[in-house]
Amino acid sequence: MKIDIMGPDNASVVCSFYSSDELGWGFTTIEAPATGEHPVSGNREFFISEKSGYNLFVIKGLDIGSSGIPGLGLPILEGIGYSIADKLWKSMRQKVMNFINSNGGSATVSHTYQKETEWRYVYWHYKKDLASVFGPGAGSA
Repeated sequence: MKIDIMGPDNASVVCSFYSSDELGWGFTTIEAPATGEHPVSGNREFFISEKSGYNLFVIKGLDIGSSGIPGLGLPILEGIGYSIADKLWKSMRQKVMNFINSNGGSATVSHTYQKETEWRYVYWHYKKDLASVFGPGAGSA
């Protein structure tokens, strides 16, 4: 699926799994001829779960910048990218809430958790582990 990201970028993802138990699906970023490299590498999950008589629409994700030099990182560029991504996901969340509220439902944001960690810190901490599992040089963006 091709996504029109806010700003000059476009990106592609594939539906990498689905679950009929919790009405959920997940997307994984890919590189595609029409859009090139996705600005982040990662996964995003969406699911609806019934809890105590109400439904939760949950979005979970883990993203990491797709560019940069392993162990060095480009925190300024990634900061800009994460800012754009944050606006995109909050915009999508607001549109889902508006749709539910406009169609007789009642939706609110109950919890948001967000943690940004620079890849260079993860890379240097787990460099040996990455290499032992995935081979020499593993961990490059």
